[in-house]
Amino acid sequence: MYSETHSIQEMRDVLHEIADITTPSQRWQARVTAAAKAVGLPWSRAKDLYYQNAHTVKDHEGRAARAALREIKAKRQAYEQHQSIQQTLAYMRQTDADFHGPSIDRLEHSFSRLGILGGTLDEPDE
Repeated sequence: MYSETHSIQEMRDVLHEIADITTPSQRWQARVTAAAKAVGLPWSRAKDLYYQNAHTVKDHEGRAARAALREIKAKRQAYEQHQSIQQTLAYMRQTDADFHGPSIDRLEHSFSRLGILGGTLDEPDE
């Protein structure tokens, strides 16, 4: 099924944004590969959409691309928040561990119960 709600330009923009986030490479092949993998498209189809060579965007392709972008942004935000928490706790330890110690212990306990600090949160790869 085809739809006007997913324009070729919109799809191109979404794929470019996905590539911007998921790969540091400026090589077009790597960027297309990253976008194709994130959205679940065949490489050649992703390339056609990436370069606006496709004539149409299927509904499921547009939905998948937007969903992939939302998920990638959410993972990136979670990673950045995790890093901020880790930096804040490290700063509190460095400034006055005796004073902040009980607060740090309570925060770490609460965060670990939530699964936030139970392990390291790796940088998102997609």
